[in-house]
Amino acid sequence: MNHKIVYFVVLVTILSCGNNQDNNNSFALKKESIDSMSVNKRIYMLFEIENKQTFLLSEEEENNFFGALPNSFEEFKEFYERSYQLDDGRNLYLSYDHHFLILLPNLYYIEKVEILKKLINLSLNGNWDADQISALQRCIQFKFAVEVKAACDILSGFPETEILKFWVFYFDGPHPENYQKDFEELYQRYRTENVEIAELMKRTYTELLRNSEAHAH
Repeated sequence: MNHKIVYFVVLVTILSCGNNQDNNNSFALKKESIDSMSVNKRIYMLFEIENKQTFLLSEEEENNFFGALPNSFEEFKEFYERSYQLDDGRNLYLSYDHHFLILLPNLYYIEKVEILKKLINLSLNGNWDADQISALQRCIQFKFAVEVKAACDILSGFPETEILKFWVFYFDGPHPENYQKDFEELYQRYRTENVEIAELMKRTYTELLRNSEAHAH
């Protein structure tokens, strides 16, 4: 019961913050609408779904959850790298691991293509970091390691520069050499489906290794 009360207070705080520009709390979101849904409303929905404490959602809940998720790397950081202040003074972060490592991989009603497109868009202009961003990267790695055919179909519709950016984020990190075995298997999987996409992957990973080795000396 107390847990539900805490979340209720959080949600009320989120909705009320939009009408209080002079407060000093940590909640400060843009006001423009994104995909016909305000940022405040989207964060409200994410907290509300998170509070259900389940990994299986109804069709309506899945649509609400998926629509509320960020649509770019910049928006991902805006959503998940800030805390939302409760009325009692405590701060609460959105649960990035619950959203991207539990809920998103278990979506049943959302088309696979739409999930892959969302993840590609989240990766563009992204760079590795720990915690929130690492969880996003891991979600992308898991999904694109198995959905190879669908991924090739979608990636082939992106400009080459954006395909390269996607692979940069996929393999980015302090030690890209740790992905050597993963790369070798992944390269074979993608080469079977689309040689061009596989060669762009290889080009990206080779460059990341080269840069890593240069920084090590």
